[in-house]
Amino acid sequence: MTGAAPEDETAATPTDIPAVASEVTGEAPGAIAGGTVQIAYLHSDRVSHSWHMSLMNAIAYDKAIGLDVIVAAPFAVSCSGPNSLVEGRNMAATHFLDKTDSEWLFFVDTDMGFEADAIERVLLAADPVDRPVVGGLCFALKHMGPDNKGGFIVRPVPTLFMWGSTPEQGFGFTNRFRYPPETLVQVAGTGAAFLLIHRSILEAIRKNEGDHWFDFVAYGDGAQVSEDLSFCYRVAQLQRPIFVHTGVKITHHKTFWLGEDDYRMPDVEPMLQIMQAAGGPEVGSWGKAQRARREKREAASAATGHPPCAKCGNVSCGGGWGCLPSGS
Repeated sequence: MTGAAPEDETAATPTDIPAVASEVTGEAPGAIAGGTVQIAYLHSDRVSHSWHMSLMNAIAYDKAIGLDVIVAAPFAVSCSGPNSLVEGRNMAATHFLDKTDSEWLFFVDTDMGFEADAIERVLLAADPVDRPVVGGLCFALKHMGPDNKGGFIVRPVPTLFMWGSTPEQGFGFTNRFRYPPETLVQVAGTGAAFLLIHRSILEAIRKNEGDHWFDFVAYGDGAQVSEDLSFCYRVAQLQRPIFVHTGVKITHHKTFWLGEDDYRMPDVEPMLQIMQAAGGPEVGSWGKAQRARREKREAASAATGHPPCAKCGNVSCGGGWGCLPSGS
């Protein structure tokens, strides 16, 4: 597997990107002025509620602010039957090119969560020529090894990849763990879970390889590359750039094992701070009554100069078995 590395892995030039659609004037940026978006997603028999809510909010937001780039119903491909991720994504790309006239294909997986303006923000960051592929800041769940309790130790990993070489795999995609916040970062690859693709990219790959945008490619040792990074490899062959917008923050609904290693103990017990701020460790009606009696005894002791009884706490008792009730 070979490919050209991006000229600048840390490129970040957000200064010419409008923050909201209302800032767009004339023909800039091309993403807003030039075309519409076809949303596509792959699904099994279940989808995450966060994805469902996010997608409804995004479509409502598009209409509410008058952006109107989402003009058709999302295209859904079932992966519950014979369709794999590769076939499903290829089917979506074919439908996009042959059945729509939209300028941008937007993939969003059904376990992702995002804010209502997330599609608008990646569109504003994108450009048909300079930034034809833009993704959001997504995270994958990486299995680090067994936890010796029947589960696995897992860690979140950003889906930003750069070109690199390791003794195990040779030259190829390697994880990038650090990134600047709230900006565009040029990468060698990213996932397709929240990904905007310009029509010209898909047309160029079709011209070179047919309708095989997401078919697996392999490293020199035969190990397959994931379907989304295989697509990114084909984009690199076109010598076109890929970006991730680190300000468009996406959540990923996953199931995993929580343990002490995932817990960060606070320096001070929060409940103790709350109780101290309230005047003492007692809380509730009983605690308030106890505190009031204590304050009464302390005031009496200060007025008479006599210490309270060691047994019942009253100043007037005098100590011994004949002490008065503590509430006196």
